[in-house]
Amino acid sequence: MDDSSNSCGTPYSSTLTYYSPFKINNQQKKELTSSSNKVVVKRLSGSGGKNVNFIDADRVNDNLSTENIVQKIDGKTGVDYRYNVIGNKVVSVFKRTSSNPNEPRANVALGGKEEEIQSDPDFEKVALSAARALGVEDCAGIDLIDGCKVLEVNAVPGFSPLPERKEEICKAIIDTAVKKAAL
Repeated sequence: MDDSSNSCGTPYSSTLTYYSPFKINNQQKKELTSSSNKVVVKRLSGSGGKNVNFIDADRVNDNLSTENIVQKIDGKTGVDYRYNVIGNKVVSVFKRTSSNPNEPRANVALGGKEEEIQSDPDFEKVALSAARALGVEDCAGIDLIDGCKVLEVNAVPGFSPLPERKEEICKAIIDTAVKKAAL
């Protein structure tokens, strides 16, 4: 487990992918809990913050199902940055904040708030690198956290452009699809 970057140089939060019947060993648990006694356990597929749990590291093996992602908690919870990528370009950036100080997930589907913000060049570089690394640069939602680390890459992002940008973003989606169809 590495806390710095993947082979493409994209920084990410320490992550383990778990497949039953394996368990997380003590060394892995130690690395996951260097900044917090809790870890994030997610199912491999899901949306809207469902099936995402913050649990005590000592109980992590009791909370694993067939396929999970287990992540270290890096930095402040309840805030992330969604970089929407279309056609290998960032088309919008939202700061997402939990509506409840006791809720660590910043998902809008769970009542979180989002505000469109200016893109940070370092975060944008990381978001585009993550999208390219996974081959989803045509359409993706990249969630980043403070420290400019990838939290999650959504290959089928659920995002609604602001009304005043809807036409521009829909055009980017159509242009990308037409360009891909022509190949």
